[in-house]
Amino acid sequence: VRTLTRVQPGSPVNCKENFSFGIEAEYLLVCTERYEPLWHDKLDSHSLESLLEGIPVNDLPSLNGLVSKSPSGEILPYYVEGYDVYDAAGQWHCVQPKGLELRTPISHSIPDAVALFQRLQKRLANATSQQGMSIVALSHHPTATRFNGERQGRTRHRWKWAQEAMFNYAAHVNVSVPASIRQSFDPNDFAAKVNHYGPALTATSAASPLFAGAPWRCDRRYGRSRRIFRRCQVAPPFVYHPEQGHRLEFKAFDMSSSHEDFHQYLLLWLALILDRQLPGRADQEAQVAAMQRAALDGLTDLELNARAMEVLESAVDTLPRFGFDAEPLDDVARRVGQRRSRADDILDWLKSGFVLSDVLAALSVEPDAAVLADRIIDEPTLQDVKLA
Repeated sequence: VRTLTRVQPGSPVNCKENFSFGIEAEYLLVCTERYEPLWHDKLDSHSLESLLEGIPVNDLPSLNGLVSKSPSGEILPYYVEGYDVYDAAGQWHCVQPKGLELRTPISHSIPDAVALFQRLQKRLANATSQQGMSIVALSHHPTATRFNGERQGRTRHRWKWAQEAMFNYAAHVNVSVPASIRQSFDPNDFAAKVNHYGPALTATSAASPLFAGAPWRCDRRYGRSRRIFRRCQVAPPFVYHPEQGHRLEFKAFDMSSSHEDFHQYLLLWLALILDRQLPGRADQEAQVAAMQRAALDGLTDLELNARAMEVLESAVDTLPRFGFDAEPLDDVARRVGQRRSRADDILDWLKSGFVLSDVLAALSVEPDAAVLADRIIDEPTLQDVKLA
């Protein structure tokens, strides 16, 4: 297993302004009694909106950077995620829920962003637990296979993607860099760099190997990320938001219940942004092909594994020069060295005798102990899901 030689973080170089960071995370909802997945046919958007509006946020330092996505117009770090439905006049009417999302307000350090994410995630887990539900960090719905949403004026591409997104639960990380660093930023060159290295970052996070109630198989092998395999065909891995503080949003990480993983996601994305000496470049077609390999084979793909290590070695040199500690990336380096992503752990659980409910329980976010003590949970009764 390869290890990283770390440089101690120093003072930020040529940075007169702050960096900015944010995290977005989407969660599958399950019935806690049986860990049975819930979806639009069993969820009520109005009830979920009321639940989210009841989560306390007044003690948060700020909601800076967030826009309202609530029907009430209130700015909240949570909202109901799903398929938007419009009335006959073309006005937004409601959402067919797929799950819940949390968004952190802007933070100016990675530890602060991660701590705020952890705090918001725990409050969401507490609130859903009191309604007999749990939030689960799994990037593709484990049992649903079909969704037909009304087109309602969407372009064909947006309609196709909106329907596909109903199955997906994403982890997005956002970074804005100081103007002094941004002066020579070339969006086209950066996009080519992400096309080359982005699939390797994705491979480190691959963690959605379930589909239609069973381990996902494609091309006669078990895949690592059903979400990424489908997503890369219709959506780019990142979006540049010049109108929003020049925010760079990476959208191709799989979900995790671990705040440590989100810390690593931010560091990997930041390293890719900051190191302009990384030589790899690719076009969109090559990116899609590499993303599909990441989705199927994860870190066992030797080329993507090598690219991931290239980014990691860049990170331990680049990040400390800007005042960032690269030590949390040791865990990623270990996984890259072992050629194992989170999906491999899930597949091993199934080999060892786990059933679907066990997997969902393992990937759920536990509420506080006081909330957990009030819950009465029966033994799971979902159908066995084991590897053939």
